[in-house]
Amino acid sequence: MVDAIELIHQDHLNLDKVLSVLLEVGGNLPEKKSTSKLTVLRDALYYIEVFPERFHHPKEESILFPFVRKHRPDLGQILDELHQQHEDGSKVIGALAARLKDLENDWTSNRVAFESELQAYIEAQRQHMSLEEREILKPIKQSLSRIDIKSINSAYGVSVDPLFGDNLSTGFNALLNRITRLGERESVTNKST
Repeated sequence: MVDAIELIHQDHLNLDKVLSVLLEVGGNLPEKKSTSKLTVLRDALYYIEVFPERFHHPKEESILFPFVRKHRPDLGQILDELHQQHEDGSKVIGALAARLKDLENDWTSNRVAFESELQAYIEAQRQHMSLEEREILKPIKQSLSRIDIKSINSAYGVSVDPLFGDNLSTGFNALLNRITRLGERESVTNKST
């Protein structure tokens, strides 16, 4: 049976890898237009639109949050805040996708604005995931009974992540390669420090 809490945690780790690539590639763009950077940015933003925004967040909203609200009403205010962050994040990712198209059409005029908006989005998503992990996932894992956890697990079902799952969508190969290379560099850096 699926461990829903672990699955949500793994989704957060996977999204953070994509956010790291976004920051590396789009956080400090060169002055001259880079087609290869545009490709990675487009793939990463598309992944966020496809998986976290269409699958991960809706499952949290329809399964996890109502369950937590019922069994831990003391967490209601945090759930409201997380819900608002989901709504805001969905709007921002749409705006970033539009800004990326602007960047493709006019690199010089849109480069700095894109970098700024991208960095703000990444920071907001990392804060969101941290809040969810710290204030929702950890407390409920510690306080719910085995029966409660089984109930969440059976309702949650499986997760089909098009980038990190067993069935890699071919459109995400370049992004996965970029993430793998970034991970290898970080591993080497961590070993040398």
